[in-house]
Amino acid sequence: MNVKCVVFIRLQAMKREVHLRELQLLDAVRRRFMHHQQTLKEAELQRLDDEIERKVSEDTGHRVP
Repeated sequence: MNVKCVVFIRLQAMKREVHLRELQLLDAVRRRFMHHQQTLKEAELQRLDDEIERKVSEDTGHRVP
């Protein structure tokens, strides 16, 4: 093999590694975003549950267990 061929092969391997790393980073970002979204939804559900409980307790005069 000549030098140009070796350099080309190494460059292609480096490009594959960079692309793989980019995919890994994108996947990590997507997972963090999904976790953040899930946390927000859980907090919203808890807030709604608390609001319902508060309204029921106002109407009946006692707290719901």
